[in-house]
Amino acid sequence: MTVLLSTIDLWAEEIPDFVMKQAGETFQRYVEWKDGEETLTFPIITDYHAHDRDSYKHIGYLVETDRLFGYDFMINLGDIGLNIGESHTNKAHARDIILKTRAEMGKFNGVFLYVPGNHDWDGSEGTHNTSNFLEDVFQRPNERHAHGNLHIVPGKAYGYYDIPEKNVRVVMLNSSGTETLGENYYTFDNEQLTWL
Repeated sequence: MTVLLSTIDLWAEEIPDFVMKQAGETFQRYVEWKDGEETLTFPIITDYHAHDRDSYKHIGYLVETDRLFGYDFMINLGDIGLNIGESHTNKAHARDIILKTRAEMGKFNGVFLYVPGNHDWDGSEGTHNTSNFLEDVFQRPNERHAHGNLHIVPGKAYGYYDIPEKNVRVVMLNSSGTETLGENYYTFDNEQLTWL
């Protein structure tokens, strides 16, 4: 299989050879597993905690693989990690990471959903970014792109998305929401479960 490399405008570097090589190998395994069956394909990104690193580039790498896999949509479940490192103390730096992340997501022609995690908003984690700012950057543009099929509970980080022309509803929850920080940390709070 021959894979052509392209350029990501944001940092003007070619996609690394190893990225597309691994993507091609993964695609071959996927085709064998799929075995001709109709399958919804949607990569999920979560917990990559970019903060002071350039991890947002991995979203650009993923978008490049769409021409191999033909994704139905993509989901970013958040936890960019804005409460760590310089982004924890520098509001402009934190917002720059968010905007770069959004720019990479915007290169995907399909629907790319973003659901903020507990490390991304203005809650007890202590970031400088308000939930309204995150909604402005991520959710509202996607809601327009999704033609009204994206339903986020107002002021919350969970909801659902109905895939056009497919009998599929994707439900999005934030598993960091919990009433206690003991052994059951990775659970869903009662408010989300009641809504579900």
